[in-house]
Amino acid sequence: MKRIISIASALIILTAAVFLGGCNSQTDPTKPSSSKASDSSAGKYTSKNLKAYLDKFTKGKNPVYGVWTVKGINSIYFIFRNDGFGQVAMGNEASFAKLVINEKKKTLGVSFFIAIDGTYDYELSNKNNTLKLTSDGKTIELTRKNSYSIVPDAPKSAKIDSSILGWWKSDGGLIYYFGSDGVMYSNDIAIETAYTYNVDKNVIHSVYDYSGKIKNDLKYKLSKNTLTVDGVKYKRYKPNGF
Repeated sequence: MKRIISIASALIILTAAVFLGGCNSQTDPTKPSSSKASDSSAGKYTSKNLKAYLDKFTKGKNPVYGVWTVKGINSIYFIFRNDGFGQVAMGNEASFAKLVINEKKKTLGVSFFIAIDGTYDYELSNKNNTLKLTSDGKTIELTRKNSYSIVPDAPKSAKIDSSILGWWKSDGGLIYYFGSDGVMYSNDIAIETAYTYNVDKNVIHSVYDYSGKIKNDLKYKLSKNTLTVDGVKYKRYKPNGF
């Protein structure tokens, strides 16, 4: 997958500030359809449903799960998921890290490249809307942010190819999702990104926000049930819970 900028490189300059502050029929891809696809299944491939699917990973019995901000830095989000992963997110992009939570000992271990790195004692307060992580006498305070999602709002109009709508996965585990309302998603195992997109003559023109708008173009070809994007082959699949 192409990526113009790394989330790590853009966020690393903020580290000091944190601590100092304490398908399936093939169509002609050269003739994209409008965002109102005629495919009867297109209605489920919407930004609303994509957001709801991704939000499921932030819910659980343990109130530590969710989206959090570090006090004083509202543009960076820390996500503790129910599937054993944590994420650092900005705009429409989030990177993954292994997460270990011990509910009995009330400890949380995760290695982010910014602010939170190691094992911490955790304490919840303010009706579970404030989370304090303490290690070696230093405390980081986080505030719950329920409204955040990497998924952008759907554009007012978009040119799409209805034959590629849905979820696709490569043998190596790379994932693409193309929505009927002009929103797409990718997961390259280390980073997930959500975009708005248009299709024109076998090229997917995508845009995502990451401390500014970033454009990305992907060449694709659909042959029977195989979608090739920038030389990588993908097959249709259905993720659990979507």
